[in-house]
Amino acid sequence: MHEKIKPHKCESCSQEFTKSYALKKHIERDHEGKVTTYDCKLCECKYTVKANLEGHVAFVHEGKKMNVCPTCGTNFVSRKGLERHIATIHEKKETSSCPICSATFTCKASVKNHIAKVHDKKRPHLCNLCGKDFQNTYSLKNHILGVHEGKKPYKKYTWNPEWGRKSQLKRKLKKLQAEQGISIE
Repeated sequence: MHEKIKPHKCESCSQEFTKSYALKKHIERDHEGKVTTYDCKLCECKYTVKANLEGHVAFVHEGKKMNVCPTCGTNFVSRKGLERHIATIHEKKETSSCPICSATFTCKASVKNHIAKVHDKKRPHLCNLCGKDFQNTYSLKNHILGVHEGKKPYKKYTWNPEWGRKSQLKRKLKKLQAEQGISIE
């Protein structure tokens, strides 16, 4: 496996990108709290990446089988998701592991993010109302909305079998609650 050259580095968190526009989007989303959303016209789902919305519509609403695992039949919205699934679940490949706790990941960028979040606990954005710290301004804004203004920035989510494993949705929702200090109805 070859290593991609990532010449574009974020000055705030040191994350590296292969394309300049990816760095720009990262800074806007994770450090400035600017989030462009693409809304599904058929349900209340929102996405920050247009391709993810398109995959959602095709997968959930049109029932298209897009990237089906030949071994177990699990369907994935993206080809990359399918490839990651095959490598980690069926081929038992572990490309990178955390040098601190030995957690395994499918790519080196995930290890860097894991170390920053879990071990270095980088959370430079502080709530001026209660002092709670966050990794990015997007999380901070949702915290203020949910905790201090009493608004619910997230709608109620119910599991749909087409989305994959129910445990994955539960894990995502639990992470959102912990990161942003809010309760999801």
